[in-house]
Amino acid sequence: MEDLAQQEWFQQFVEQHELAYGCVPPPWEAIPDSHPFSIRWRMGYGESLLMVFPVWLRKYFPSEESRVAFFWKHPPPPRWLTYLVGSIFDDPGIDDTPDGEYDELWFVRSDFPDKLKALGFKGVDEYQADFENTKWGVSDRPDATNEE
Repeated sequence: MEDLAQQEWFQQFVEQHELAYGCVPPPWEAIPDSHPFSIRWRMGYGESLLMVFPVWLRKYFPSEESRVAFFWKHPPPPRWLTYLVGSIFDDPGIDDTPDGEYDELWFVRSDFPDKLKALGFKGVDEYQADFENTKWGVSDRPDATNEE
């Protein structure tokens, strides 16, 4: 299969966003006031952005230090800090759980909150409250079910 970055749709997506924003924006700037677990990231524009952004970011900001500098200019809201960790650090160990299941609280129990504070990122102490805020619609909340 052709490398993702070589595909025409990918290149057009990058060009359109670089013209409009000066970069491919991180998800919280492209769709403000969104939750990282929202369905909007699993189809359409949101899904495309989540495919393109990390590839674009690592191409133009290959080192952890350069990615930190990028995100100082594009700081996330607290609920996006786990995405920030995965975007900055080369091997954050997000998926290293004993049972292989995603652990939504891994961030709180990790040393990443202290690392992000040391790097100058704000909102670390507000992460849990923002992530679990009831203002997120049922489909946006991490505990969402299909039951009414």
